[in-house]
Amino acid sequence: KALAIGYSLPIVGTAFAVILGLIFYDAQGQKLEVWSWVVIQVVVALSLVFGTRFAAKARTAKAVPKPAKVTGAAGAVVLNYVLSIVFAGLVGIMSFTYSQSAIDYLRSQQVCVDVACSNTKLIERSIDSSWWFQQLLPAWVLLLLVEAAIYLVIVSRNKAEATF
Repeated sequence: KALAIGYSLPIVGTAFAVILGLIFYDAQGQKLEVWSWVVIQVVVALSLVFGTRFAAKARTAKAVPKPAKVTGAAGAVVLNYVLSIVFAGLVGIMSFTYSQSAIDYLRSQQVCVDVACSNTKLIERSIDSSWWFQQLLPAWVLLLLVEAAIYLVIVSRNKAEATF
């Protein structure tokens, strides 16, 4: 049972996250907000962490009559580990990209005042609560999510006996 869950949970969780993303995409007018990405990545991270825990539990299980059932457990652990590495890379890049976008938003920029752009005005944006919650905080949450998920995956993977 733990072996089947260890193999299927990351796949089912990621498929659910894709469906959730499509729902968000349609509901938000064909554009995903940053917080939508955070929710989607939380679903993927949870499926990886729990999939790794179940795979580790299957790997440490004692084979009763058929040892062939436990031999696939190492594959489930490796699958979850590889998926967690891909997850960490992609979501880490997303986090840094959103952080850079938040910082770029604060940069000063020239805006045309008239049609011929002969007269320009400098716009400076300041740090406010809207900028903090809508642009920078989601990037930090994604970075913390990567750290927590990878830590839990590594701990679960190397635990002698998984406890639930």
